[in-house]
Amino acid sequence: FEAFLLALEGRRRFRELVMAYPHFRPQLEFLACDGEIGLDFIGRFERLHSDFRTICEKLGFTEVSLSHEHKSIRLRYQDCYNERSKKIVGALYECDIRSFDYAFT
Repeated sequence: FEAFLLALEGRRRFRELVMAYPHFRPQLEFLACDGEIGLDFIGRFERLHSDFRTICEKLGFTEVSLSHEHKSIRLRYQDCYNERSKKIVGALYECDIRSFDYAFT
């Protein structure tokens, strides 16, 4: 992971190629139009079950639940970064971090 981030930071052509893939694009690019988010609710993976319940309530679904298959134990995303990798990711995804109130703390 760190080697990948260092390559993104240090190799402009590599960064351009990687960032062209939709998977790596900032999420704000998919959710905003003319700089404005036109949605009344955005669910977050970090609170998937509670946000899914909120969506179901808004849509009037009462008997729907999410299953969780192949569950793995994962670190908090904040624990996967050192100071340098925080800086790299912070620069690449500044708009998402600011717009969706993410933090490395």
